[in-house]
Parts: sequence; structure tokens; C-alpha cells
Amino acid sequence: MQLFVPGRLCLFGEHSDWAAGYRPLNPAIAKGCTLIASTNQGIYAEVNQHPTHLILRAALNDGTKIESALPMEKNALLAEAKTGSFFSYAAGVAAQFLAYYRVGGVEIDNYLTDLPIQKGLSSSAAICVLVARAFNRLYDLKMNLRGEMEMAYLGETATPSRCGRTDQGCAYTNRPLMMIFDGTQMDVIELKVTKSLFFVIVDLGASKNTQQILATLNQAYPFAANEVAENVQQYLGAISSRITQDAVSALQQGDAVKIGELMKVAQREFDKYLIPACPEQLTAPVLHELLNYQPIAPYILGGKGVGSQGDGTAQFIVKNAASQQQVIDIIERDFPQMKCLQLTVPSQTDLPSETEFNAANAAIHRFEACFAQRGESKDAEKASRLQVRKAVIPAAGFGTRMFPATKAVKKEFLPIIDRTGRAKPIILAIVEEALSAGIAEVGIVVQKGDRTFFEDFFKTGPSPELFQKLSRENQEYSQYLQDLGQKVTILTQDVQEGFGHAVFCAREWTNSEPFLLLLGDHIYSSPTESSCARQLLDIYSQVQQSVIGLRVTQAEVIHHYGCAAGVWREQDTILSVTQVYEKPDIEYARQHLSVEGMGDDLFLSMFGMYVLDPKIFDYLAENINANFRERGEFQLTSCLDKLGQLEGIAGYVVRGRCFDTGLPEVYRQTLIDFAISGGSIG
Repeated sequence: MQLFVPGRLCLFGEHSDWAAGYRPLNPAIAKGCTLIASTNQGIYAEVNQHPTHLILRAALNDGTKIESALPMEKNALLAEAKTGSFFSYAAGVAAQFLAYYRVGGVEIDNYLTDLPIQKGLSSSAAICVLVARAFNRLYDLKMNLRGEMEMAYLGETATPSRCGRTDQGCAYTNRPLMMIFDGTQMDVIELKVTKSLFFVIVDLGASKNTQQILATLNQAYPFAANEVAENVQQYLGAISSRITQDAVSALQQGDAVKIGELMKVAQREFDKYLIPACPEQLTAPVLHELLNYQPIAPYILGGKGVGSQGDGTAQFIVKNAASQQQVIDIIERDFPQMKCLQLTVPSQTDLPSETEFNAANAAIHRFEACFAQRGESKDAEKASRLQVRKAVIPAAGFGTRMFPATKAVKKEFLPIIDRTGRAKPIILAIVEEALSAGIAEVGIVVQKGDRTFFEDFFKTGPSPELFQKLSRENQEYSQYLQDLGQKVTILTQDVQEGFGHAVFCAREWTNSEPFLLLLGDHIYSSPTESSCARQLLDIYSQVQQSVIGLRVTQAEVIHHYGCAAGVWREQDTILSVTQVYEKPDIEYARQHLSVEGMGDDLFLSMFGMYVLDPKIFDYLAENINANFRERGEFQLTSCLDKLGQLEGIAGYVVRGRCFDTGLPEVYRQTLIDFAISGGSIG
């Protein structure tokens, strides 16, 4: 298998990724924001499985050749990672895969590297991504790009490198990206360019100490002890982020002149605020001599340092392709120790649609809201955009597993007893769970012929005769039901085509808003003051992407449930989901769905509760239009997997229990356990 991973050039926002990592300790630190592009140069390799070893043969751009091999044993790999050698990056990543997955070894023949090493172009991250991609593809781990990035990052952090998460953006190959950082959370936004942009990257042929730069700047965090540290935090936070946002807008519009102006501003502000923190490295006389070199001035629009800055690498944006070559000729003539690379960020053949353009800009505006100096109104706008107002409950099944009871009554109306001793239909307990989370509107998807049953319950009061016979307490409860019913909309699924199709029937009603999805035959209880649904919505606000509720499940029953695997963002709580799989057999689960830190034969299965981005409807529509069925029906799980691959999904291990009511034996146990657990709130 042939692989190529390019280098990564940070156009704007250097250092803000790791700086934002201190936000959990000091929330006053601003979020980080970077704008990156991939280089035309990179690492080429042929990769194959190896039964027992990690083997790497590498040819570096300076002609150096390296060959190393280690057994796939965690301690040996981690010991090598700590050495900081070229091979250490591959060993660090391999150790992560060994911890998370049941894999053998890989053999990597890195036969060509035309990317400069240790010059601020993320060569170490490119190696890490290459190894992560090799494991992923050779062992069919079904990881998305975000999953590969996460494993590459974890692998590099096992080495002495102190890289930030920006570096692993090279996983996205030739796509320019805006990356937003908040603690351990990361948002990746792909950008489209309407006009080709031309850059020259210059290896200054000097030296810098990246570890010294990072160590010194890190001393300003998490709390500033003096004015110098305050200035570091100010630049790497609000100042850098505003410049980066403006650069993102200019890049999307193909405005090279504006990008050049912003490069000059960024370098000027960097020098003002950061040089006093590390003058030995950041004064960078070679870099500044080249930035101010007059013979190239007619051809460039602006320039700045790269990566950690210092006398490592410079970048220039130039007027056009001809100017690109003229700048290279002048620099290599007048500074023979320097080496130049061309970088072109090409325009897309198809210009961005209005929707895509607005979506990217919306992300920028969403990010702007985090700055206190933009005012509380911006914070309110952000909160509004993250608010989940609607819940969808598919309830259109036939209830065949509960026959013949379901011949007399819909399974959603079978009774349960809540913690107060009140008997109520299952569907009411589910609606109450949604409303407990602050949901304003609930849409219940039902069969066309069942609409009357649901509307009668939620929209119609009891007959006068019945009402008069009710106790005062139940008369008050009847009014509660009438008020609750005002928040319920009955939607129909005309033809029963599966769970995914039932969800799709709510597309128009959700009106392109994120929504809470609850199963029509699951009820929930939480031992905390926060209901299960409320917990999930809180996590959605935190991670700002779709969230799947998860629970720990034993191997012997995993074949009954949808299952998720991934990498912990917060141990045992929040997961970066890399794979979603419907009802795996135990061998598949053991090989592909194990999660580090969990006991043997324990897995993460679906809790029956989701917060989903409206993009899920696009993937459901693709399957429906292509008549792509699984087990004869349109399912949700494969669309969740695609949503995760393209947009990213978080998993959350819910503090609570879900109770299945769809099988006689589990329904019987639910009747006992639900009341004891303190379930439902009506």
C-alpha cells in the first residue's frame, strides 16, 4: 500500500494550540485559533503488515538513511519513544495503537522524503500521521481523519516533543484548515479558496532551539506572574486569534494582498509581545534580515516566521507564480545557505456554495464569541447557536416482540411505574426525560394509522365523566398533561422502512437545528440532579459536535447493541469516537472495538440517546436515495459512522441507566428496576 503525508505550514496562529490547552486550569485564557495549509512536499512510503515488529526504513531529504526495528511490545516502544530519535515518533504512535487496538506490526519503507526536517513544517507530525494511517488502513480500523490525528498526537506526546495539536493537521493532505482549540477539545473547519495563492517557504540555513522557545513561553501559563507573561498570554490569545480570523476570511476570498498585510501585522505584534520572553531565540536576526530584504520587496506581499519562529523558516506570500520563481532565484543567489520551497494553495474548481461559505463564516463568528472584549452579546449569540431546542422520538415500530400485547395497545403506551408510584405510559416517561433537559419541542414519529392514539393522549383531556371521578391530585396531573401536550408534535412515517428512515421523517420539522434523539422503547434514570438527557446536552455545549450517549456493556451481550470505539478525551467520560458499529459479534468487538483503560471484554454500547447535528439527515438521504439498506431497512448506525468520519462525533458515558422495554423479559425487569432507581419526573 502506497501512502503520502505532506508537511504542514502554520500560516497564522502559531503557539495558540498548546496555549489554549491551559484553559481547564485558567478559563481566562482565550481559545486558540490557527490557519494552516499543507506543503507540496512530504513523506512517501510503502507500508505492509508485519506479524511481530515495527520496522521503519527512511530516506531523509538530506540523504541520510535510517533503518530500525522493534518488537510490538509496549514497554520497548515507549522506551524508544523517550529517546527523541527519528524512530521515536514511529515507536510512540505504535505504542498507542497497541494500547487501543488488537494489532500486529507494520513495515514502513519511507523511500522518499522531500520535506525539510526540523524546519517548522511539522516533519515529526507527518511521520506520526503516516504511522497512524498505516495501522488504520492495514488493519481496517475504520478510523476517520480526526481519529488518525488523535492517535498521531498521542504518539508524539510520548516523545520529548512538545508539539501542539496543529501539527497533526497534515492528516488532511491538501486542504487548508482553520483549527480551534479549547483545552483538550479541537474543532477542525475545512476551507475553500476562490483564487490560487502563491507562497515561498525558506529554510533559513541557521539554527534555533525549539524546545527552549516552548519551555520559556510555557512559563507564562497557566497564570501570568509578571508583565512579560501577561503579554505572552495576550498575544497568543486575543491578538493572534483576531488576526487569524481575518486571515481565514481573506483566504476564502482569495485576497492575497490582505493576507500579506496580516502577515506583517502578525510578525510585528509577535515581536512586540513575545521577543522579551525569549530574546535569545526569538530576536531571530537571520529571519528579520530576510523579511526586510529590499531586492525581494517588489515581488512579495508580506512575510513572517514559521512554526515556533526563531531563525528556522520564513514564509512569504507573493503576487503570482512568476513572482514565486523570482523570489526563489534572488534568495538562493544572495543567500546560498538558504533553501526555498514553492507552496501553492490552489483554488477549488467549484466555488463554495452559499451554504458552505456561510457555514465557514458562521464557525468564525462562533469563535469570535469567546472573546470577552467583544461583549456579552456575543456570548449570548454563541449560547443560542449551541442550544438544542427540539427532541425527536421515533415510535413507529410494530412492537412484534411484545405480541400479542401490542395487538391491544401500542408498545409506547404500555405502563411503567415511576418513583412516585404513578402509572404512566412509556412514551410519557420519554417525553418527560426530554423536557427535563430544557427541550422546548418534542416531535414523535409514528405510523400514519397511529396518529390518533398519540394525539388523543397528548392533545385531548379526559372525558368530563372520567375527570369528575379523578382525585384532586390526578385532576391537577391532567392539567399538567394538557400543558405538556402543547410541546408535542406528532409526525408520521407513512411506510415503515427502518429506524434511520423514521429519524429522517423528522427532517423538515427539525428545521436544520441540532436535536436530541431518544429511542421510543427506552426509559432513563439518573442518580444525579442532572437527568441523562441534560448531561448529554451539557456535553454537546462543551464539545460543540454531535454526541452519542454510551454505557459500559459486557462482551456476552454486545451483539444486541450498537457499539462505539475511540480515544478518550477525558478518561472514562468523553470519547473521541473513531468507529460506530451495529451489533458486532464478540470476535469483531475484541479486535476492533476495545477502548483503552476498560476491563477485559468490556465495551461501550449505545445508551439510546444522541444529540445530532442536522448534517445527519444528508447522510440518511444519501442512503435512502441510493436504496442502501442494512438487514432490509434504512439504519442510523452507518450514517453515524459517516458523520463521525467527516464531521467528528464525541461519545459520553452517561451517569445513569437506560431501561429497555422492547422485550417481554427485560420489560418485566424494567417494571421492577425503574421505580427503584428513581426514574421519571412527572
